[in-house]
This record gives sequence, structure tokens and C-alpha cells, in this order.
Amino acid sequence: MITQDYEFKIVVKTDVAEGDPADWLFKAVNEGLFKEKCLTTFLTEVTPIDSSTPEYKWLADMEEQRYGAKE
Repeated sequence: MITQDYEFKIVVKTDVAEGDPADWLFKAVNEGLFKEKCLTTFLTEVTPIDSSTPEYKWLADMEEQRYGAKE
């Protein structure tokens, strides 16, 4: 499988009763609740990124933590 990493910039409208999106966004995306939590979603930017650069080292660190070191 060939993969590509992307950076998305989105603007969303949410119910303030749901709390701060920073507190629930990652979980909502991973559990399929993103559409339920966001009343309106505006995608404003999609940019392919090179995750092997120092700027995105944190991505490799997260993948290693989640899946183990690459062989």
C-alpha cells in the first residue's frame, strides 16, 4: 500500500454545550462521531505533507508509539 500524509485545515460550527472541540475532536474523528458533533463543516485547505521532515517528526513519533518502531 502506498500512503500519503495530508494536513487539513477545517472550520466547524458546533454546539457550545458539546464543550471545547480541542477536548473531543480527536476522539470524535477516531470513533466516527465527527459529523454528529459538528453542525457544519467547512474544509478550507488540504495540503500534502512530507512526514519525514523535521517539522513533522511528531507524526513519526506518534506512529512509533502506536504501532511500534518501523523495521
